[in-house]
Amino acid sequence: MVQYTGKYQLEKNENFVEFIKSLGQEIPAEMLEKLNKTKSIFEVQVNGDDVKFISHSSSGSTHTTNFTFDKTFTEETLAGIKLQTTPKKDGDKIVLSANFGAKTGDRIYEFSDDGLVVSFTAGGVVGKRIYKRL
Repeated sequence: MVQYTGKYQLEKNENFVEFIKSLGQEIPAEMLEKLNKTKSIFEVQVNGDDVKFISHSSSGSTHTTNFTFDKTFTEETLAGIKLQTTPKKDGDKIVLSANFGAKTGDRIYEFSDDGLVVSFTAGGVVGKRIYKRL
């Protein structure tokens, strides 16, 4: 099994802005551009079933999400969307299944020795963020 813990540098996005727009939230164009162009560092810390995701943006801001596997929690995304999220461990993946209003979606964090691919799915739209391991 691949190690989750570590730091990852965002390399590129695939269909990410389109995914965010598909959620139907009012997100300013400048925030969408920032989310798409940032070269953030994503950090994962694991202690048993407790996980901490830390996003360090290139502008200096930090966003932290703490959760415990198999326990639903409320989170607020960088885009300001509030979600009811249930995290699960699945081999080399962490799957976060979320409800936001009438919609549902998944974020699948797939870890490898080289990096991390985060796939976002909701309403048939898929976006990806691809990171290299530091």
